[in-house]
Amino acid sequence: MNTGKTVFAQLMSFLPTYEFNKCVEKYNEFKLDVKNMVYALGSSTIDLCLSLFPWAKFRKNKGAVKMYTLLVLRGSILTFVHLTDGLCHDVNVMEYIVVEPGAI
Repeated sequence: MNTGKTVFAQLMSFLPTYEFNKCVEKYNEFKLDVKNMVYALGSSTIDLCLSLFPWAKFRKNKGAVKMYTLLVLRGSILTFVHLTDGLCHDVNVMEYIVVEPGAI
């Protein structure tokens, strides 16, 4: 007999695979007709408790870190990850990124 916990565990093990397969299907529909390497840079702000992480400056009563990721759009390959405090502006991370000449 399946308890609620078992059903939930089965559902959670199924969903990531299902979502991943949906993303692969969408990617296969998305084609770029360019010869150069194409990159996408994204940043995410991850909220943290300032009393537990006093180094994670963001706002007066709130802490955070920012995670920057660089993705190659051909093949969805992650090529760069960088973590900073929440105050870092996105343009400041550009100096750490190395991309090949002619890339878009």
